[in-house]
Formats: sequence, C-alpha cells, structure tokens
Amino acid sequence: MNGTGFSWLTAAAPPPAPQNVRLLAVCEWTARETDGTPELEVAAEGWFRISCDGLLIGTTNSRGSNRRFYVETFPLSAAKPGSRHTLALELLSPLKGCYNCVPAGCAFAVRFPAGIETTPWRAVWSEAWRNSPLFFTPQTGFMELADWREEPPEWRIGTGTRSWPPAVPFDNPKLPLKLRIPPLAENALHPVAPPQLRELDRAPEPSAANPGGELARCILSLRPERFRNFDALPLPGRHEAVIAPGAPALLLFDFGVDCIGRFELELEAPSGTVAWISFGEELYRGHVRTEFPEPRYRFTDGAILRGGGETIGNRFGERGGRYVQVVLSHFDSAITIRRVRFLERRYPWNRRGSFAASDDRLTRLHQLCRTTVEKCTTDVFLDCPWREHAFWGNDLLVSGPVSTALFGSTPLHRRALELLFSQQTAEGWIPSVCPAPQREGQKPLVLPSANLFLFRVVEEFWLRSGDTALLADALPPLQRVLDAVESSRDEAGIVAAPPEFWNFYDWSFELSGYSFNGIREAMFQLLYFDALGIWLRLAPAAGLESGGIAQRRERTREALRAFLDREGCIVDPVKHDGILTTVRSRLSQALALLAGFGSGTERAAMLRALTSKEFLSPELFLQHFVLQALGEAGKTTDALAIIRNLWGNCIDRGAPTIPEAGVVQCGSAAFQESGSLCHAFSTAPVLFFERFLLGIRPLTPGFGTFLFAPQSGDLTWAKGEIPTPHGNIRVEWTRTAETLSVELRIPAGCEAVVAGECAPRPAGEHHFRFPA
Repeated sequence: MNGTGFSWLTAAAPPPAPQNVRLLAVCEWTARETDGTPELEVAAEGWFRISCDGLLIGTTNSRGSNRRFYVETFPLSAAKPGSRHTLALELLSPLKGCYNCVPAGCAFAVRFPAGIETTPWRAVWSEAWRNSPLFFTPQTGFMELADWREEPPEWRIGTGTRSWPPAVPFDNPKLPLKLRIPPLAENALHPVAPPQLRELDRAPEPSAANPGGELARCILSLRPERFRNFDALPLPGRHEAVIAPGAPALLLFDFGVDCIGRFELELEAPSGTVAWISFGEELYRGHVRTEFPEPRYRFTDGAILRGGGETIGNRFGERGGRYVQVVLSHFDSAITIRRVRFLERRYPWNRRGSFAASDDRLTRLHQLCRTTVEKCTTDVFLDCPWREHAFWGNDLLVSGPVSTALFGSTPLHRRALELLFSQQTAEGWIPSVCPAPQREGQKPLVLPSANLFLFRVVEEFWLRSGDTALLADALPPLQRVLDAVESSRDEAGIVAAPPEFWNFYDWSFELSGYSFNGIREAMFQLLYFDALGIWLRLAPAAGLESGGIAQRRERTREALRAFLDREGCIVDPVKHDGILTTVRSRLSQALALLAGFGSGTERAAMLRALTSKEFLSPELFLQHFVLQALGEAGKTTDALAIIRNLWGNCIDRGAPTIPEAGVVQCGSAAFQESGSLCHAFSTAPVLFFERFLLGIRPLTPGFGTFLFAPQSGDLTWAKGEIPTPHGNIRVEWTRTAETLSVELRIPAGCEAVVAGECAPRPAGEHHFRFPA
C-alpha cells in the first residue's frame, strides 16, 4: 500500500510482451449499507475502462507524472443494499514510457467506499491484444491492435472468469497527486458530410510490419454501386448503410475541425473482417496520410472483428484529428454501418473572456484562438490533439495565461504546475514534458529555457487567480531551479544551460539551422535575469528571504553586457550547421526589453530591431515576447501589423484552428511534413488584445487592483470582457479624434488604476474619456 492508502495489483503471470500489454481483471462486490451514491476510486498505470455488470461506467480521465499517479472517481449507482455486482477493469499499459504515460508497470488500484464488501480481484493478460511494437506515434505510444475473436465472451459480467488466478500485489513507488480536476466533458460529434467512399486494390494484413506504409501505397478507385444509404450517416441515430462484399473499402469521415477523444464506428460485419482506422488533420492525395518522413508516424490502429454487431475505434488512448479514415477488408458478406461519431473528451471550460474590434479579422482571430485552446485541453494543456497529445511545460508560457484570459482560472492550471514540479530532479531541473519518459543512457528531457519560463507562468497565474497557496507550493521548486542555474556561472559571470540538455527556445532557430546546445549565449542569461527579478517580487508575498538574489541579479546584469554589439543590440553566439557563428534575433531583443535590461540608447536600438528584417523572427510561439515588448513600448500599430501578417493567413483561408508553425515553415509542411494545424502555444494574440487593446492587467492578486491603459493603434473601437475571481471586467471604447470614449465596468471586490489618474476607480460602471 506504500502509505498512499491504495493497494496496487497486477496479474500473477509476467507480462506476455515487453510493451503494449492489456490486462483484464474482475471482482464481485455487494453493498451492505449505502448513504447516497457511493463513489469508487480508481488509479492505474496506463489507460483503463471500467464496467459494472457489463455497462461501461468510466474511462481514463487524467494522466499522472513519472512520480505521481492520478485517482479517478466514479459513482456506483447500482449500489443497493444486498445486491451483488461484477466489476470489470481492462487496462492498457505501454510498459515503455511515452509522452502520455510513464508506467511503473501494468497495475491498478481500486478503492471501494465504506459499506461495500468485495471478493479478491482475479486477473489475466488479454490473449486478444496483439502487443504490437509498432508506434501510433512515438509521443503517444503504440498502436492499438486486437483480434476480438479471441476475447472471452461476456467476461465483463464475470462469465468464465471464476478460474482466473488471483491478482497479486504490485509495488508502485509513485505517490498520489493532491489536486483533482472536474471530469472531462464528453460530447458526441458527427461528421459534417457523408463520407467519401472508395475501393482499394489491396489492404494490409493484420500481421503487416508497416500497415501505415502499405495503406499509403494502395490504389483508390470509385465503385459507387458497392455503397448504399450513406447520405444520412452523418445524422444522429442508427442507420443502415451497406457495403457489398468485394475488394477492400475505404470510408473517409470529415468532422470539420480537430477532435480529440474516441472514434466509434458501430457496424455489423462478418467474423474475421479487418479494420484499419487512421487519423489526420488534412487530406493527402485524397486520403488520410499514414506514412511520413518520420518512419514511426503511422496514426493508425487496427482490429480483427469478432463478427456480428460491435463497435470499433480506439478503445484506450486519445486519438485526434479532423479526418478519420476506416479501411475494411477480408469480408465475404455485406457490412452494415449503423452509427459513426467522435466522442470528444475535453476540459469543461466555461467561456467567459471575449474580444471584438473594428477590424473584424482580429475579432475572428480571437475566436479562432479560443477554439484552438479548447481543442488542446483535456486533463492537461496539450501541445496538439493530433500528433503528440503531450504536455510540454514551455507551452504554459502562452497556453496558461491565454486560457485564463478566455475562461478564468481553474484547477487545471494548478494541476499543471503540480505535475511539472513533481518531476524535479535532484539537481533542481524540471523535465519539460510530463510525464517524462526515461531515455536509455540519457538525461531526462529537460528544456532549460522552459525552467525559467515557469517564473513568468507562476507570477501570471498568481496575479490572475489570487491563489494564495500557489506561492508556498511553487517557490521552493523554483528556488532549486535558480540554484541549478547559478551553479553554472563561470568566471566572467555568465550562466549557461547544461550541455547535456537540449537548449531549445523557439523553432525559428532549429528550422533555420541554428543550435544553442553547449553554447553560452545571451537568451539563457536574459531569462535568468528576468527570473531573478520575478523572484524578488514574489518572495516577500510568500514571506521568504531574498537570500542574495539581488546580488545574483546585478552580477547577471553586468555579465550580459558582453553580448551587446556597437548598436546596443543583443548578439548570441550559436552554431549554424555545426559551425560557430553569431545570430541577431528579435527574440533576444524582446527578452532584454521585458526583463528591464539595457540603457536608454540600447533599449531604443533593441526596440527598433523588433520590426527589422535583419533580425531573425521567432515562430508563432515566442512571437509572444515580441508582441508584449512592442505593447509595453506603446508600439501597438507595429504589433498589429505582425499579428495581421503572421496570423491573418489563418483567417483568410478559413482555417478552423491556429497551426504550430507559420514563420520559417508553415502549417503541415513544417517538421518533416508533420506540422500540427491546431497548436495552443500559437495563440499569443489573445494576451496582446487583453493587455494592450483592452488595456487590462492585474496589479495585485486576483485583479483586486488592476491597471487600465488601453492603446487604440489603428482601430476605431474595441470591446471585451476579462475574467477575474470577482466577476468579469467589461471594457468598451470608441476612438474619436484624440480621445477614447470609454465604458468600464469594474466588478465588486476590484478597483481600477486608470493610467494618468491619481486615485483608483472603485467597483461599478464608469464612463469617461481617455487619451488616444
């Protein structure tokens, strides 16, 4: 039980394969007394489905880290005194860690409420599961592949399980996470149009070594006479769409926008029918792409059908994309499709923030960013629904405050920080993907820059949420990060990212052939300088001593001067295609400006560099710093020009979400033709709209006191709402000549410091003029 109150169990026999195993477990339970609806607590090292008397009552909701597990809660609505029931759990564990799951083993723990008696658990390894070593993607784990003809019939109601051996204890060193989040909202989505229907010349066998590659090379042809009654299939309800027997058939469903969750296709098919299900964000030569320059990308699951009526799709891990392609083969009688849907599972956001402006493209961009963040949030802040489903700590720099600007502060934000801090190494570094898989012969996947981003993340969330307990939890691990960085300082006073880590900032460098690995460069120094300043602001609020932090910051300031050129701009040493050289980037200048580094003349040169073509422009992610630096300098029109140039294309071509890349490389063509088209870290304009166009920023925790200083740029009007713990702040202004006519609603519990005014404005409705 390892002191956590949970008894972990696994099958008595060793796992049948070194990866991708499925465990089946059952027990019986009886309610002796009940008080309302008792709740069942479940934790597992992998993805699970749990059923009571054959009816599904829950699936995996939330992941843990490599040191923590998450506890799910499910109601036992069948609990009536004296009634006897069967509980069945199926658990899929990759055994080998990925970015979605780093298991200690294939094991589970179930804690029943008081008043319920249970039999011992019985457990076996699934013989239907193929234990495929092939990846769906390396980040998400292995493909799901099963021969459902070998599944014990009706085992979920206990039939045939009496002879199964007892489950045995499992020693799990992990501890439970403290913070809970609400259950994910599950919505059934239907295709936006009837599926595209094709016939193939061939299809992969279940034993194929590379099913994705074989699917990519199939020849498609039209045979409409084989497909009947498919026009109504996108509608809710049950249908009778029929595929006549013959060559393999391809069904291509379009859901209109990226989805994440479980795809389900209910059908009646002959035993032995083979199904391949592939997921994509866009079409490639008329179908979903299943072969990429990265050979481990397949985006495909498979199944051999039992026969009769059944539902196929991904049972365990999340899958995402706009398009789902189903290839059916090896059937000698007709197949009837009854229903198709995508059970999307996302965090239950409540839309609170809003923005609109005289430039309708900016209004639509704000809406597009909101959709993107919604699609990229489940139990964590995902980088994307399609390729990775990974929680990267550096993404919180943008996705954290953007989500609070759109929806307000939630338990998800605190959970994200708890997950990251739980992985901190003995040296003080925090792995930047969570959970962080162990890499053979390598250090954990640490992005040193992301460790320093966390200081801005914590300060921003503290100010927005008013969470008084946050600093007590966050500052001790952040202090260890500062100490880890300080230990790298050389005789010249320069700190550097450890050479064994990936010194990554923004894809603009890597995509342009630059690498900072093993280089003592300015950006890391600037982020450290900034983090030290944030610590000096936060420590007094938490009752902590500064402990020489001010002296560290001054020494860092002096060391930074070695990176200035004659014009007063930051120049970074770097390797380009392996050769040591230098680079001047807009990102370095923005970091210096935001951290408060440089003399007046130097800062003026850095500000000019933010719009100069001679300086490397960051990708969409870290344009965040450029936009913020321009806004702080009052260069709103310049910032709006960047937003229209880089994000305007998404609006103009009717994209449903914001892509991962749009500067050095664009859209799906990026990253060896696997760029994501839905990426939450690319939504920085939301923060610019809130802070500079609407002019709102918190000065004290929870927006108790906030600054109002709108900038109109080239707009004639703007309006919006900003969520706070006290209610929404509402802003509306219209530009006339040299002033803005302002309506400002301040919720009870807040006050506004209006730029240029001596006394704060109290809660209530305010109408006044503000300099344009």
